[in-house]
Amino acid sequence: MPFALFGIDAYLKNAGSDAAVAKVAGSSVSIVEYRNAMQSLRNKMQSEGQKDLSLLDTPQARLTVLNRLINTRLLNAEAQDRKFKISNEQLSEFVITLPEFQQNGKFSQEVYDKLLTQNQMTPSKFENMMRGELVTQQVRDGIPPLANAIKAVEDRAIKTCLLYTSPSPRDRTR
Repeated sequence: MPFALFGIDAYLKNAGSDAAVAKVAGSSVSIVEYRNAMQSLRNKMQSEGQKDLSLLDTPQARLTVLNRLINTRLLNAEAQDRKFKISNEQLSEFVITLPEFQQNGKFSQEVYDKLLTQNQMTPSKFENMMRGELVTQQVRDGIPPLANAIKAVEDRAIKTCLLYTSPSPRDRTR
């Protein structure tokens, strides 16, 4: 297993930005998409107060993120096969309830625009991303035992990876 993880890690470090790190259900997961997913996880950990982000620099953490992208692709393929859709109204209702865009308990267009700009996203890019996540959630809701198992395994893998790759107190004093 360590050899396989090292091989993936070396490939990801040396691949060009247009390289596919995986092909799933007829679509590719690009190196850019993978790097964005790693950055999103890094941002999430920082927002949750994690100080030691070196845990993300392990082959196990990278493989876990890649597996999550693959699982999302599989769910997206299922959504497309079943012709799941999110209407503009559903999307709008979802976005205006996100706490990140609230000010004084109400949706704020100003906060929305500011956060998108800070994250270098256009409204259409963000809305497409949210639409995709909502469709994926529809698929998960349609197959709850499988979706919950996948999510639980992913969460457990990330936590295990972070626990077992954190330096021991003895290592920190060197």
